[in-house]
Amino acid sequence: LLGLRNYIRSLRKGNVRLKGNIYDQVRAAYSVPREISIVTTGPPGFYNIFPTDLHGRINEEYYADSLRSSGNAGKQVEDSGRMVISRIDAAQYREAYSLGRNHMAELKPIHFESGMILSEKLGLPVAEGALSYIELERIATEGFVKGIHRVLIFRIINEKIIKSGSPLAHIHNYTAAWREKRGIMTKYLYR
Repeated sequence: LLGLRNYIRSLRKGNVRLKGNIYDQVRAAYSVPREISIVTTGPPGFYNIFPTDLHGRINEEYYADSLRSSGNAGKQVEDSGRMVISRIDAAQYREAYSLGRNHMAELKPIHFESGMILSEKLGLPVAEGALSYIELERIATEGFVKGIHRVLIFRIINEKIIKSGSPLAHIHNYTAAWREKRGIMTKYLYR
């Protein structure tokens, strides 16, 4: 029944349908908690903001992020060549996941609102509930495509810690169910 349910869900418009055993591989990959961060990108005066989970520091100088090659968000990052990646407090999980729709959104003008923080070097909005952020400039490369994602490499130009807290991370629901069945108690936030 789970297989049938997953097959029917994969047919939804805009969903990525994974063939063969790729879905099992994704399930295995998401058995390790993966941190959800929020990306803000755009040319001066404009921005888009959306979540990302396939990213990480390469070393002290470079950072990598993987974005869908078919979405507006990935193209906006490529075109502007700059982004802020905010580490989000787990308490902001609903807000963070609600930003997923912005992967296909157009850029909008930056208008300063009460409580908004702009990053120090790039002047891009920092996500609400951010624990810290890293400002990044894409290095002069097209990155590379792997499956449905384009991996882009950035130079770290600034880092800022805002406050302490527990960062948002997620695991696959299959793993959560497996842990519960075995009595491995973990605090979960369900979206």
